[in-house]
Amino acid sequence: GDKGDFEEAIERKAGTRARQSFESFKSEILRSGGLAEVSAYIPPMALRGGNIFDGFRSIFRYLLKFLTIGTKGLLLTGPFTKTMDTYGMDDPFVRKWFDYLAFALSGVDASNTQGAPIAYMMSDLHRPGSVLDYPMGGMESLVNALVTGLCKNGGSLRLNNRVEKFLLEVDDEAASTTSVKCVGVELSDGSRIRCRKGVVSNAPLWNYARILQDSVGNCQGSEEIQQVVNKVQKQADGMSMTRSFMHLHLGIPKDGLPED
Repeated sequence: GDKGDFEEAIERKAGTRARQSFESFKSEILRSGGLAEVSAYIPPMALRGGNIFDGFRSIFRYLLKFLTIGTKGLLLTGPFTKTMDTYGMDDPFVRKWFDYLAFALSGVDASNTQGAPIAYMMSDLHRPGSVLDYPMGGMESLVNALVTGLCKNGGSLRLNNRVEKFLLEVDDEAASTTSVKCVGVELSDGSRIRCRKGVVSNAPLWNYARILQDSVGNCQGSEEIQQVVNKVQKQADGMSMTRSFMHLHLGIPKDGLPED
């Protein structure tokens, strides 16, 4: 908001100079015609795919505003560190704060996050009357609620239990050509957990392929298992790691789901 609570928190943590540096930078970003304002000139919903004429019609009403962006477009599309350098933001504490804000938005620091989303967030966080919502009991309360839901439904959460191997078997009853199934995992302490339905892995493809290779070992039907694992390894070898990514949020129909 605009009541100065955030600035007071900065001063308590990092001193008067850090507060003054932030206030000066904030004023520059939030001024009329500043970076925060121009970052919202074209609403995301106006940027449509499909027919080029429909897309042009959608953004035509914002054309004049778009033309006034001028050289600020380079700051909006460049890394936010360029914006901080341009406006003289040199306080190390405040720059680290923007690294945190960038990470919260995109998963990487300010040097790898475009200026537009952070400038927009500056407006969202510091416009008059705005507040930053925070869960009662802190972030731990959210984690505890998730763990409670997991345990309530018969699950358990195991921390510091690294998965070393997948337990792989040939599935003789499979109708598809991929006749290998994962029936559990082996942890770093040597213990094994067998699954009832399946194993869900959120490991990156490259780590996933490595664990699969380590899992073949002396499995029964290891030749067939190795063939399937090699296909995954080929996918991993052919995929390049990029510096960009996408958050995809999906909604599913609630039909058939229990009320609780």
